Amino acid sequence: MGALSKITNRSPEEIKPYLDELIERLVPKEDSFDSASFSETSTHEEWSAEFHQWIDSHKNRNIPVLSDEAMSRESMYPDRW
Repeated sequence: MGALSKITNRSPEEIKPYLDELIERLVPKEDSFDSASFSETSTHEEWSAEFHQWIDSHKNRNIPVLSDEAMSRESMYPDRW
């Protein structure tokens, strides 16, 4: 967490809840191996609603937005330009 604190200029106390949430999403539940995944069983409407809920969950996190320069193809592949 120390490296993330330096990179993001946020305290470990601010970072920990976010990391805990990510880990919980990434680590499969014990019984999840026996059942089909959400993407295999959900309808288009269910998938869309879940996706929009995920988008909305990031709105109040004060995550910095990348500049247009940072998002440019030239900055992603500097050796190609």
